[in-house]
Amino acid sequence: MSLLDVHRLLEVYRRRFNVGDTLAVLHAVSTCAEENLPLPTWLADAFRSRMTKFLTPGKLRSLDEVFSSKSLPTSSAKKAAAVRQDWQLAGRLCVDAWEVVRHDETLTSFDRVVQRLLKAHNYGVAKTKAKQLITMFEGSQSQFVGKELSLSRFLEKRRKVQT
Repeated sequence: MSLLDVHRLLEVYRRRFNVGDTLAVLHAVSTCAEENLPLPTWLADAFRSRMTKFLTPGKLRSLDEVFSSKSLPTSSAKKAAAVRQDWQLAGRLCVDAWEVVRHDETLTSFDRVVQRLLKAHNYGVAKTKAKQLITMFEGSQSQFVGKELSLSRFLEKRRKVQT
């Protein structure tokens, strides 16, 4: 990655950490390791602080208590697996939905796109859940890209152009 891309990515993790997502610290450390870069001061301080809490005898029992995210429950293996499964399905739904829209320029409704998607493939979810997953995934991706990447917004613009 370019240094600018790494910096942008680390900023997303810093913002997530600042609102309580301590799992973002591990993602940021991993990014720095992959790119062979030193840790920025905020990240080094955050990592050292979290690890000191864990390594202090009698304080915490597991790393799950140190590094956590509200969007990824770790209270049970079943819940964590369900969330991971939702994220994987969300990515697939999002890619497939954009593919449907790309192939049919007459589609201007998010509901219609999801209906067509669910009619063509069995994802094991109903329309409401599919829409929630696509929206969740796009919201997360928008943070990393730095701009809104919304299928609904795209379809809204398409409707305006067609009228």
